[in-house]
Amino acid sequence: MKKTVAGFSLIELLIVIAIIAILATAAFPQYKNYTNKAQVMADLSGIDPYKLGVAVCYNLLGTFAGCDAGTNDIPDVAGHVESVINGAIKVNVIYANEDKIIQYQGDADSGMITWKITSDIDSCNSILKGCNELATE
Repeated sequence: MKKTVAGFSLIELLIVIAIIAILATAAFPQYKNYTNKAQVMADLSGIDPYKLGVAVCYNLLGTFAGCDAGTNDIPDVAGHVESVINGAIKVNVIYANEDKIIQYQGDADSGMITWKITSDIDSCNSILKGCNELATE
């Protein structure tokens, strides 16, 4: 009488575990980048009223000078917005468990308001298109 064996051998199980471990080590950095980007985007979610306020202020005054938080239809600073001075909106964000700054500066040279974005986040362009890193001293 022949005995049949059902199931997996120990070697087969170890191979499967090794494959899963290799895939996990490749996926973890991508997941970390995704969660860091999601945190920054969540921190920036309340910036639109400030951008609109600065645009209205610029249209009223014809310049960004005097476009400060709490004046000329620009809301007072709240949440992650640290300051609004002369049309420059400075936002505190958390990136990779560190406090970082993203700054939006209005530019009306082309006849319409565009936003120059700078940050102290390394490779900030991978998070926000058009972002430039702040010069370090």
